[in-house]
Amino acid sequence: MALVDALASGMREAAVRHLVPGFALAVHEAGRVATVEWGLADAAAGRPVTRDTVFALGSISKAVTATLAMTFVRDGLLDVERPVLAYLPEVAIDPRIRVVDLLCHTSGLEWELDRIYGEGADCLARLAGGFRARGVAEPGETFSYCNAGFLLLARIAEVVGGDHWEALLRERLLRPLGAHVTVPSARRSGGAAADPVARGHVPAPDGSGRQIVAPEWALPRVMGPTGGVWASARGLARFAAAHLGDGPPGLLPPELLSAMRATRVRCRFASWAHGWSLAWGVLTPDGRLLGYDGQFLGHISCVRLLPEHGVAIALLTNGPGGKHLYRETLDGLIAAELGVARPAMLAAPERPPDADLAAYAGRYARSDYEVLVEPAGCGLAVTGRHLTRAPNGWAAYDRLPVRMVRDGAFVYEPRPGTVDEDLVDPIEVHFEGSDERGRPKYAHLFSTAHRRSD
Repeated sequence: MALVDALASGMREAAVRHLVPGFALAVHEAGRVATVEWGLADAAAGRPVTRDTVFALGSISKAVTATLAMTFVRDGLLDVERPVLAYLPEVAIDPRIRVVDLLCHTSGLEWELDRIYGEGADCLARLAGGFRARGVAEPGETFSYCNAGFLLLARIAEVVGGDHWEALLRERLLRPLGAHVTVPSARRSGGAAADPVARGHVPAPDGSGRQIVAPEWALPRVMGPTGGVWASARGLARFAAAHLGDGPPGLLPPELLSAMRATRVRCRFASWAHGWSLAWGVLTPDGRLLGYDGQFLGHISCVRLLPEHGVAIALLTNGPGGKHLYRETLDGLIAAELGVARPAMLAAPERPPDADLAAYAGRYARSDYEVLVEPAGCGLAVTGRHLTRAPNGWAAYDRLPVRMVRDGAFVYEPRPGTVDEDLVDPIEVHFEGSDERGRPKYAHLFSTAHRRSD
């Protein structure tokens, strides 16, 4: 397949440049899957990446969970427009939140759990019974990326399906697909599972630039539906191709697949997604390119769908430089080979727009993170800091200078010679809504909403 050869050629050179230990690439086109594997699955052991090596999918797991949920829609057992409480009456959430809000990240729930609920098969049931999540936004009012919502979605699947999430996933989705995909309980064995496993790699703490094997490699089992699925590149490409209609007969009818690809909510994050569907990020304003990115402790993964071309592409890497491979290389080659280009990243104009910057000033917060905004010259200074003793992994910022692109949209562009010059994407800050005094109601940082609290 010419397309996979063109992609792989650029990938190999980029992997060397960005110190990625190994990658697996798969392209599904015209009913066939072609794969390319390169480098090491485990640099310490010298073990190579093979066709069967599985990588952590990170947040791409949410697309898998969403697809499982839609098989119950197919069977008339689930209505995504109904309230979540119709299926999970024990959950303490706003009664206005619908199942579709979980799928499209419009529930307004805080993005993460307050605690972990164990490793047993009943972990999602216990989560639902003890779930206490504060609403950071009104249901349906704005996009705010939410891990916790997909755990509730998986629990709904358990309730209507009569089994635990992993068993349902195997029986209803993975077995019909024949996809080389595995679920969290199989990854908790410390490497004893049959599949060859890629280990994530992280920079050595000595600052030498060396990549070392990450010390941990499995999420708690309860987090499986939102980030714990593993797959080979060919397995992920086969799963994505099913969303283009090239899957087992009867898995999902064409009208449901079309509905799952349609934009349901608009996003403002140019470096990430322009909208969201029932399963995918919408990566171009016209919906010609869909996808999902994921990361987990040294694993960087992505999947791309091009419906008009009938092409699905999966790229799995096991080093922090993997994001460069799909941002600089994969997306660029998709534009060159297939003529579908992602819009340019946000960039501040030479002359900033006229605006009342003082209107954006204030404190915006969730329970675990706050964003402090103040005018600074021709832009804003943004301070982000953790409010709990257990940081969520997000960066903290001290008066990060952001410049206005347009009304409500600001960007920090990495500069040569600074500590963050290697950032792949600019840092975007977006303001939305209006409070009772006419000020912005939400500040979006890291694709999640923080509500004004001053």
